[in-house]
Formats: sequence, structure tokens, C-alpha cells
Amino acid sequence: MENVKRLYIFLTSAVSLNVVTWAVITLLRQLFFPGIDRDASSFALQIAIIVIGLPVFVFHWRWAQRLAAENKEERGALLRALYLYAVLAGLLGPIFANLYSLLADGVFDGSARAIGTAVVAMLILGALAEYHRRTIKADSDALGQLPSPVIRRLYHLGFSAAGLIIAGTAAGGLLRFLMIESGLAGETAQHLFLPNTRIAEVGVRLGVGLLIWLLFWPRLQGFFEESSEEKAALERKIYLYLVLLITTIGTISQLTALFAGLLRRLLGLSPRGSLSDVVPALVVLAVLWAYHAYVLNNVDAEHESGETGGVRRLYLYLVAGVGLAAFLIGLAGLLGVLVNAISGAEQFGAGLKEQLAMSVAALVAGLPTWLLPWRSAQAEQAAETTGATVRRSLARRIYLYFFLFVGVMTVLGSLISIVYEILLLVFGERGGGLLLRDISLAIGYAIIAAGVLVYHSRILRADERKAGEEKAARLGALNLLVLDSGDGSLGVALAEALKHEFNGLKPVALGLNPAAQDALGGQPKEGDAAALIKDAGLLIGTWDAMQNKAVQQSAARKLVLPIPAEGMDWAGQEARDQKAWVRLTVNAVKQILAGEEVAWKRPMGLAGYAWIAIGLLVLFSIVMSLIDSLSYRF
Repeated sequence: MENVKRLYIFLTSAVSLNVVTWAVITLLRQLFFPGIDRDASSFALQIAIIVIGLPVFVFHWRWAQRLAAENKEERGALLRALYLYAVLAGLLGPIFANLYSLLADGVFDGSARAIGTAVVAMLILGALAEYHRRTIKADSDALGQLPSPVIRRLYHLGFSAAGLIIAGTAAGGLLRFLMIESGLAGETAQHLFLPNTRIAEVGVRLGVGLLIWLLFWPRLQGFFEESSEEKAALERKIYLYLVLLITTIGTISQLTALFAGLLRRLLGLSPRGSLSDVVPALVVLAVLWAYHAYVLNNVDAEHESGETGGVRRLYLYLVAGVGLAAFLIGLAGLLGVLVNAISGAEQFGAGLKEQLAMSVAALVAGLPTWLLPWRSAQAEQAAETTGATVRRSLARRIYLYFFLFVGVMTVLGSLISIVYEILLLVFGERGGGLLLRDISLAIGYAIIAAGVLVYHSRILRADERKAGEEKAARLGALNLLVLDSGDGSLGVALAEALKHEFNGLKPVALGLNPAAQDALGGQPKEGDAAALIKDAGLLIGTWDAMQNKAVQQSAARKLVLPIPAEGMDWAGQEARDQKAWVRLTVNAVKQILAGEEVAWKRPMGLAGYAWIAIGLLVLFSIVMSLIDSLSYRF
């Protein structure tokens, strides 16, 4: 109920503040600067918005502030923090846009109107932004901590990314202009990076982009250095690796285009574009990649945790996947050129030369892009400290199974094509060079796909073999003891389930009271029971069973089942029957044997599987679009 009320208050406040703010800005511009529409209907509309909207905002915002004053926890509410940071972002964005207009249109054009309209907007938006910034600070001071560190991180990362994009594109434009002016671009360069745009405007865009980035990214770095919570934050790692991924893919595309252009010249084809199309983008991408790689390798490396390590692995496998896809596309294209030329199905003219240039370029660009991250991933999985974690990581398994799928589908399609061509030959429908070409291509594609299939199958089998060996070693060293302080039925069920699930495991069930002892077929002597508990490597039982003196003195790892007892309940636990507890315990033992952290995972429903299917389809479409982009000239 409270969240519904907050949503209503803050949504109404945000909408009313936005419309009133821009009504005030528009009205002041109409009053003080000539040339702007001043008809009566426009005046009436702005005044009406202010007269009606302002009281609505004031009422709801005072309501929100009163709730925050009465209840300290209200200041830490997620929706309040989301409102404050969203409104602050919505105010700062237009401030930077008007700063650009002020410099580009006002200063360089000398337009008093452009300067005035920009200044009016910046003053009003700046005052409101400062008020909301102080409100955020007041909430933080009252709570003694940030209301929502995640929202603050996303706020700073969003502006950092915006500044990076604006500055990066503008820097590329300036570099291209310099190449054109210096004559390095070649004869085909006839226009600037941004058509119909003056170089001064590109310079202003660069300055504004750098300003945005410098206002937000260093502050985020400061948060990182001051707080252990920020060091463990996942959002910052995702941002850094996303920048690396985008710049890596962009670099591959540009290098492919550059090398293809050089090969096209060597093959006597007419050039396309010029160096100014590629070199500025390469320089900007390389600088961005180098800086963010430095931050990750020299600043963040010592603070890497399990979750952030997973983000790094995802980056490695995505880059390796794109590189391998580019290499395979180039190899397949090269095969097509050779088959067409040798079979005589097509003359070695402009078409085949164009395909040869693009294929060799993709092959040369893709091979190192695959090898470097793949060797890094393989070295990580071979290390004793990280090997087990890497081998069972989701990113690695998706990568391996994805290329297994691609290999199997390609072999399947190639074999179908071969049989199809042979049947057409039998039926007298095909013959000659075209038949030889099509069958040769199908066989070549099948061989390439079979190589991919065999290599990744061997890697996958090696991973599974090592995982099996590690599990067997843990299983052999695991002296498991099931403790039962109830009627014995839980001990019997657990021991049977564990024996059934794990071959070679010999769990012992120990009753801690007469009823359990009878159900378990007797009880060893007291000294023998104490020895069993002392020698155990893993003790499993309810909270009651763990209160046994010998159990408490044991150094063994303890797996506690939060089963309610008479007069005692567990907060946050659902009611389950004995079969469910047995199943959850078996899963926990699996996690222990795999070297994972013991964590209960809610069984996935139909909606969960549907979202996974949608996610896989989206991922597949993204990967395929990236692969397709490597086949074309940028």
C-alpha cells in the first residue's frame, strides 16, 4: 500500500513539475526575446499550465516532504530516490543541451536571441537541479547513508556513457576534418564527418561531451575508491566491460574495412571511401578501449569478486564468439572464392575479387580477436584457483554449446544439400560445373563445421571430465553423517536419497533420541556416536539436532535444515513437506560437492522458462546481427 501511495505522489509530482517548468521557460522566452511566437493563445496556454500545474506540484511535493519528515525510513524509500535522481537527470540533460546551443548558436553566430533563450532555460533548470541535489544530500545526511546506491550508480553511469558517446563521435569528426584538410584522406573525401555541420559545432560538441564525462565519471571513481560497497558493485563492472565489448566489436569492423580496402587496391578494384572513413573511428575506439582496459586491469583487478568475475568471463566469451564467427565467415567466403574459381563456374573478375578481399579481411581480423580472449579463458580454466568456477560458469557453457549448435546445424544443412544435388543428378536435372561447385561448397562447409564441432566437443568433454574428477575427489573425502532428533523418518529418507543420488557415497544416519534410534535400527554406544560425529566431514540435521554438545564441538561443516518444530518457526521459510526438505538437502549437497556456495534457488516456473527462451532468441539475433555486420563494408 505504501509503495502505491509513493508511486502516485512522485509520478504526479514529476509530471506536474515538468510541464510547469517548461511553461515558465517558454513564457519568459516569449516575453523577453523578439522573434518567438507571441500570440494570445500561446500566452494563455503557458499561463494556464502554470496556474493549474504549480499548485498540483506544490501540494504533492509538500505531501512527500511531510511524509519524509515524519518517518525517517521514508527518506530511504526506493521510489523517492528514483524520483529525485530521475528528475535531476531530466533537468541536467536540457541544461547541457542549452549549453551546446549557447556556445554553438550564440557565441559563434553572435545571436543574442540564442544566448538569451539558452540562458533563461539554464537558470531555471539549474535552480531546480540544485534544489533536488540538496534534497538528495539532506536525505543522505538524515539516514547516515545513501538512500539508494544502485540508483546513484546508474545515474552517474548514464551520464558518463552519454558524455563518452558525444565526445567520441565529435572527436572522430574532428580527426576526419584534420585528415581531409591535411590531404591524408585521399581524393574521394568530399565532406565532413557530419554533413552540413561546421567544424566549430563539432568542437563544441566535443567540449560538452567531455564536460559531461568529467563531471560524472571522476565522481564515480571517487565513490569506488572510498567505499567497499562500491568496490563490490556489479553495475560499474558491467558498464566497463560493455564499453570494452562495443569498442572491440567496432574496432574489428573498422579493421576489417581497412584491410579489405587495402586488398581491394592490390586486386585492382576501384577504391571505396577513404582512410578518413576508418582511421578516425579506429583512433577513437582504440583510445576508449585502452582507457577502460587500464581502469579494469590496474584499478579494479584487486577488488574482483565472484559476480564481477562472471561479468569479465561473459565479456571474454562474447569477444571470442564474435572473433570466431568473423574468422569462420572469412574462411567460408575464401572457400567460396576458391571453389568458384577452380570449378570455372565464375570468372575471377570483380565479383570474386571483392569477395576475396572481404573474406581475407574478416579472416585476418577475426583470428586474433578469437585467439586472445579464448587463450585467456582457457588459461583461467586451467588454473587451480579458478578452474572449477570457470568450467561451470554459464557464459562458458553457452559459448561452447552455441558453437556446437552452429556446427551441427551447418553439417546438417551441408549434408542435406549434398544429397539433394546427388538426387537431382540421378533424376537428370543437374550436371556440369554448377553441380561440382555446389557439392564442393557443401563439402567444404561441412568440413569447416565439423572442425568447429569436434574442437568444441573436445573442450566440453574435457570440462565435464575434470568436473567429474573434482566431484569424485570431494565425494571420496566426504564423511557424511545425517543427524535425526525426531522420529527417525527424516534420517531414513535423507540417507536413502543421498545413496541413490551419489554413487559411492555412504551416508550414516545417527539417531539422537530413542525414537530415532529405533527407526534407524539401533544406536551405537555413546563413545562410538561421539567418534562418528567427531570424524564426520559434513553433518546434516535440523536446528534441534545441531544443539547436541558433541555436534557443537565438531569442526565438521554443518548443513542445517530449517524445519519448524513445535513452538518454533523460521522467519522467511515456506511450509514444506518432508519430501521437499529431502530434495532441497540433496541439492545443497550437490552444491557442496561442486564447490559452490550453498543457496536455495526457487524452482523455475513456466514464466521463467518463457523469459529464458525470449532472452536466448534476443541473444541469438544480436550475435547474428553482429556477425552479419562483419560481412559488409562500413
